Amino acid sequence: MLADPLRATRTAIERRLPARKGRPRLLVTGAGRVADVARERARALASDKDGVLILALQSGSQGLTASITGGDGAAPQSLNFALDSAKERAGLFDYLRQARLARIELADPLHIPPFLAEGLIGLGAPHDLLIADDGLREVQDPDKFTPGSSASATRLWGRIAKSAANILAPTEDAEAFASRFLPKRQVIRLSAPRSSKRRASRPRRKTRDQTLGIIPLGASAQDYQLLQNLVRSLADEHSDLQIVVFGGTLNDLGLMRSDNVFVTGPVTATELADAIRFYQVQSLLLCGARPLFGHPLQNAALESGLPLASFDWVSGQRKAAKSGLALDPRASAGTLAGAVGQWMAGR
Repeated sequence: MLADPLRATRTAIERRLPARKGRPRLLVTGAGRVADVARERARALASDKDGVLILALQSGSQGLTASITGGDGAAPQSLNFALDSAKERAGLFDYLRQARLARIELADPLHIPPFLAEGLIGLGAPHDLLIADDGLREVQDPDKFTPGSSASATRLWGRIAKSAANILAPTEDAEAFASRFLPKRQVIRLSAPRSSKRRASRPRRKTRDQTLGIIPLGASAQDYQLLQNLVRSLADEHSDLQIVVFGGTLNDLGLMRSDNVFVTGPVTATELADAIRFYQVQSLLLCGARPLFGHPLQNAALESGLPLASFDWVSGQRKAAKSGLALDPRASAGTLAGAVGQWMAGR
């Protein structure tokens, strides 16, 4: 990757410029799949006159970094703060104070360190919790050894959840999940973002074999292990089933050792409908090892109109669509493959 010789200069300039003319909303997230949900949320808020800023955290060789970008693609674009430095931390909070934030939405508790969470709450803007995954539950579980699950972090996020102005759910599943975990709080179901994507038409050509499209929703080793076990079981037990994995994985070639499995490589939400048509997919399956709510690929899969199988993270509190399939995330790969095979054979 080529170095950007002007990045430092742009960063210095943007630190001195006002964040926005009005009072923007700040979305706070880690990297990866929850960041995609945050960007989808920013897209839904595009009509806000004061705009949206996204604070995204990234851990790397240079430690923990916070980048701030405009949710609409406008400035700022080059703001980065190295949070291992006390001076840089102070610079981040100075910038956010000058931004005169209207609200703060916390979307990724599992990857927001306590010092940052406390500092953000200390800015005085009303704060909301966006239920994008199970991070809030995980970080408050003292028996789980996760990056933020110390006793102090557990207490902190308990206070933040209690004092949050709103608990926001981007999907029906998120609403059910949050209602179980925060039974004393009213959960606000957000409107689904409007989409200009074309619905995927079902294949006109009648084929003897069926084609299942699998959409991976995570990139961790745990996500890949689940995907690999499920794909192998499906390929072994249903030789007449063609499987197309829409997305890049940790080992594409490993998945394609079976003749009836193909991995496309990365596919965005806007590309999904065309990919479905190209590969003549008749059914879709969303695959991830942990709960995720409001991801753009999930939204695109729902908008496709195809029969959809997905994991039931809310223990039967919601029913799958008439043509869909709710899968038990506790089941073995063989059990899951059998359920998917029966589901497809019965349509």
